Amino acid sequence: MRFSVVGNLAQAIVLLQAAHESAIHELTVGYVTGKLKDRVAESGLPLRLASSAEDVLVDAQTDVILVAASDAQESVYLARQASQVDCHVVVLPPKDVSTAFSYELHLLLDESRRGIIVLSGRWYVEPDNEVTNRRASVRQLALSLPIPGSHDASLDHVQLAAIDALCGCGFSYSQVTAIDVRAADDVLLSRTITLGASEVAEAKLPPATLTLTAGQTAEAPAGEIHVALFDGKQGTLRFLAPGNSCDSATGANGFSPTLPDRLTSALTSPEQCQTAMRQFSHSLELLAGIEKSLRRRRTVDVHSDAASERGVFKSQMTAIGCGVLTYVTLGMVVYLLIAQVADLPTWALQTARIIWIAPVVIFLLLQLLLPVARSRNSDQPPANG
Repeated sequence: MRFSVVGNLAQAIVLLQAAHESAIHELTVGYVTGKLKDRVAESGLPLRLASSAEDVLVDAQTDVILVAASDAQESVYLARQASQVDCHVVVLPPKDVSTAFSYELHLLLDESRRGIIVLSGRWYVEPDNEVTNRRASVRQLALSLPIPGSHDASLDHVQLAAIDALCGCGFSYSQVTAIDVRAADDVLLSRTITLGASEVAEAKLPPATLTLTAGQTAEAPAGEIHVALFDGKQGTLRFLAPGNSCDSATGANGFSPTLPDRLTSALTSPEQCQTAMRQFSHSLELLAGIEKSLRRRRTVDVHSDAASERGVFKSQMTAIGCGVLTYVTLGMVVYLLIAQVADLPTWALQTARIIWIAPVVIFLLLQLLLPVARSRNSDQPPANG
């Protein structure tokens, strides 16, 4: 497929280099600014530069648009525009990424005829069939990374990518435990994050440990996820953290040339796009659990009941229903008291009854809107043209 890019996030260079080195993919046009523009110039990629983002969006030779905007609102806007011109979309997590960002993208995916993928941490892990096939025998996962020291990737970005990479090994964690070690001047020296599952969970999951340590360069080689098996054997999965450089020309990272192949395969599958978006949302919830764990100084449970139009509608209707029930009960008491102590004309009593029962009728009619509300985890994939 033919790739184009819009944005300023330097991490986009990983996919651009991989697409350039691929035998079946190519780069077309891009509107790049900031550090990404510097990276593109340094790498010498054959990317035709456009004068504006609109020029990239209307380019007829593009199949996949990489949105690499650092601002969440701009990222969602560009993703929507790219989807409307009938292109597949790959989105890099912006600097202010949040569950609201993933929710907006998920709604956009539900309406789109093309695939939308967030280029999260799991995509930077080299697949290993030997480890994947022995998932039931995994005893523990461990990943060590440096605390970022450059502006290319913040601490939250590294944590999100690492958590998503660990979850990408095939396990859905629901608990987070975070412990910080700080110097006397409150400088973060190290952070240990442990992912696990509740004791009452049906499936027991192997714990996953992420260790972040200061004093290392952020431009370190690709990291490794160490996989310990119950039979005593060890396995490794290569992982490229945000902020690391990618020398796909020399194959230094090994897995990078396969990245565009795996992305394009998922983009053409509506089911995989939906699954990937739900997984990314869950990783964001685990990321939010880190701050809760540090603040409460204990393990926190992460509830993956992500908000959706259907869920919000049900919650609102429940609250309104309680109010309507209270109103009807009190209204009936007031109506009976007034009817007994006052000699009102018939039309006044009929009007009072209408006022009393009207909210109930309106509330019941509103329930007809439930089938229209969109479900975040809908099993129905969007149409793919």
